[in-house]
Amino acid sequence: MSNTQENNSELIPQRGDSQTPKVNEIISELDRAMERYTKALSAIETANPKPSQQEILEVLVARDTVSATLSQNQNHSSETLVTLINLDTRLRQQADPMAAIGKLEEWRSSLYPPETAWWWFFQRHHKHLSVWEKYDWLWDTITVGCLLLTSSFMSSLFH
Repeated sequence: MSNTQENNSELIPQRGDSQTPKVNEIISELDRAMERYTKALSAIETANPKPSQQEILEVLVARDTVSATLSQNQNHSSETLVTLINLDTRLRQQADPMAAIGKLEEWRSSLYPPETAWWWFFQRHHKHLSVWEKYDWLWDTITVGCLLLTSSFMSSLFH
């Protein structure tokens, strides 16, 4: 081989290049993390009547792992990103059951997740009551009182 061919062969990455296994390793790590996240999320969705603390913690930690793996490499397929977006949408739909457990704040104080980890910060959504619903107790009391008066009046009429 001539000297020019030797120099050119040094510039062209060979199949045994050390970067290729590292990229493949990161991709397979991401695949494993996504699979774990999918399984944990499915467990929460199928939990009856509500997910356990362990199942909720598993999905949060699995999502942390996906996030950490994603940050290691920015070259991800659009298919992987679409899958992640779909999984995150499913996770957001589980926000109320997860927040209802009431342990998220305690776990955040122990594990210190970053603020960018939105999945650790679900809050319970309280139903907004209309003006009429706020005074249901009053209307119920008035109704019961009227029924008692009416029944008393009716019984005195028949005697």
